[in-house]
Amino acid sequence: DIIDPLKIRHFSKRKISDYKTYKNITKTGIHAKGVTLLTNKKETDYIIQKVYDKPHENIYYNEVYWLLTLQKTGYFPKIIRLDPKNLTFWMTFCGETLSETEFVKYEKDIKKIEIDLYENYNCFHNDIKPSNVCWNKKRIYLIDCGWMDNKVVLPGYTKDRYGYLFPECFSDNKE
Repeated sequence: DIIDPLKIRHFSKRKISDYKTYKNITKTGIHAKGVTLLTNKKETDYIIQKVYDKPHENIYYNEVYWLLTLQKTGYFPKIIRLDPKNLTFWMTFCGETLSETEFVKYEKDIKKIEIDLYENYNCFHNDIKPSNVCWNKKRIYLIDCGWMDNKVVLPGYTKDRYGYLFPECFSDNKE
């Protein structure tokens, strides 16, 4: 059986239609077309919607690949739903990003995560900075995984520098 890589996939029982826009959190310098914080009607649960445009399609597929591959580590948001046709995914909300001061405070914990990722999963985040680290419920999370790789790469989009990932990069993941 070949799994259609462009099929919408659900990884959670949460219904995206039950959520509404809470606020746009797209930041400058981000390769995604839009990042939106969504909340349920009672504003008791939050999720993130991330949308990419066609020129950054490879970053979308790379981020999805690594989030799915590393979802059991507890270091990253969990994907709730994928819509590869529209280059969109929804994931769990992992709290606010760290300030510069908080980043320094948790630097040892972040370094331990980086070492674990390298030693046990042969990967590098490649874009660790305060705006890519969250704190929620006494736990550190890494976000914005578009530059993750099994080697050290320089963040920044060029086809020659980074290569190109196809939708098939996560087609072997079962629902």
